[in-house]
Amino acid sequence: MKPYQGYVYAYPHKTAYRPLDPAPALRDVWRDEDTSRLFLYLHIPFCEIRCGFCNLFTRTGAPESLTTAYLDALERQAEATLDALGPAARFTQAAFGGGTPTYLTAPELARLCDLTTRILTHPAEPSSSAQQDGLRPGAADPVGFSDSARSDGLRTSHPVDSLSSRQDGLGSGAADPVGFSGSARPDGLRISRPGSAHLAGPTGSARPDGRTLRSSSARPAGPPSSARADGLLASGPGSASVAGGGRPGVPLAVETSPGTATKDRLEVLRAYGTRRVSIGVQSFVEAEARAAVRPQKAEEVVGALDTIRDVGFPVLNIDLIYGIDGQTAESWTRSIDRALEWRPEELYLYPLYIRPLTGLGRLGGDWDDQRLRLYRLGRDHLLSHGYEQVSMRMFRLPGTRAGGTEYSCQEDGMVGLGCGARSYTANLHYSFEYAVHATEVRAIIDDYVRTEDFTRARVGFAMTGDEHRRRHLLQSLLQAEGLDRLAYRARFGTDVLADFDLAPFARRGWLEETPGTLVLTPEGLAHSDALGPALFSPHVRALMDTYRAR
Repeated sequence: MKPYQGYVYAYPHKTAYRPLDPAPALRDVWRDEDTSRLFLYLHIPFCEIRCGFCNLFTRTGAPESLTTAYLDALERQAEATLDALGPAARFTQAAFGGGTPTYLTAPELARLCDLTTRILTHPAEPSSSAQQDGLRPGAADPVGFSDSARSDGLRTSHPVDSLSSRQDGLGSGAADPVGFSGSARPDGLRISRPGSAHLAGPTGSARPDGRTLRSSSARPAGPPSSARADGLLASGPGSASVAGGGRPGVPLAVETSPGTATKDRLEVLRAYGTRRVSIGVQSFVEAEARAAVRPQKAEEVVGALDTIRDVGFPVLNIDLIYGIDGQTAESWTRSIDRALEWRPEELYLYPLYIRPLTGLGRLGGDWDDQRLRLYRLGRDHLLSHGYEQVSMRMFRLPGTRAGGTEYSCQEDGMVGLGCGARSYTANLHYSFEYAVHATEVRAIIDDYVRTEDFTRARVGFAMTGDEHRRRHLLQSLLQAEGLDRLAYRARFGTDVLADFDLAPFARRGWLEETPGTLVLTPEGLAHSDALGPALFSPHVRALMDTYRAR
């Protein structure tokens, strides 16, 4: 069995989604859902460059007029989504993914955080001490990022590899697996329900000096107030953290890149309480970065990492890639050691994939043996430096799981905003159209920013009982801690081994069984990208096989 068949960061994969006819109203989609523990994912589909290995939904070179229009559309979508969710909805985790969320300027990021705050604190309660945006001052705790386990054994991870992110997704760099706000209108956008939160925030994208370079520090956004010594934000106009209204803090994770991790952007994110920042380095060797069609200078990477640490985010994740043309065991170890100089709380080690319609997809070639060898080398190197393995890709320092929430990626819902985001309910996974080719991506984004009516789900996949079981199996088994058989039985009324034939994996030495758990062996984790796709249903496989790449 070939070891590298596909990264299962979500199930079903988006290539199994199809247009929904008739398109259901979001109010109907969410009507009977448990909305007490939701994940909020905001997608920014913009990057400075498109890496050769990337098949994410993103475009390059977006002008400020487009980012402003995109943020406007996000506000409209947020308004419609909150209306569908109803006043009882509560969020327990949040992430900005992409693309590269920090492609946005510092003022745009401030507006994105303002909108996020209003979503997370929805519905706003009237108060004599309310700020101009309807949030009460001094009510928020700093937000954090969590990947902790619940007492019933279910992971409280972000969807994607923690099945990320990117994520997931919330991914760290993948996060399938994961930005917004818009220009304030004079009248403000409002949710139609009485007593609901205002969504329009103060504008911040217009720059009086006319500068449009996305990587420039430009005009500082003006962090929402001075941070206090205890990490809580002092009150002031626009100063609310990403948690407010007296509710517990909501973990927030944000993706960035070496070219956009500027101090002004990062200070905005930290001022709003961002706890986790993930940066895609891929390689500290410039020749390898060029081979992956990721041109970057070593000093730029070093400067970005220094700035992230200086600004003071509690959790830093660094993404690295193995299997790059010309990469050796020595150069791979050297990249890992360079990353360890910043002692990141998390590292993701990604195998290089060659995908259709990407830069490397047009080059050809494959390196299964090399990738397996480099994976094992990287895994053992990180374990020897005190890291623990969470999944095939994810490693973290013990004790990084601070600030846990009750979110369960196997069971709880996800609300995705942005044209590259997906949403999960018990009966329907839905999103917008998906593409990789630059022309198709631009057309989808253009359609999104022109959309006025976001009250219906347009593209998706209807979940059945069998698919629910498969999703639970995949999201649990592909993690190092494995699947809790008692939790599975409590949810579905059957034993997982009665529902799925896992004996072939046990015979390969990939799976260990105990009365209470199913756990992948070290070699099983190494072959996660073969084992995962092998568990897809025939229906999902057929849809993926007939998907027309765009």
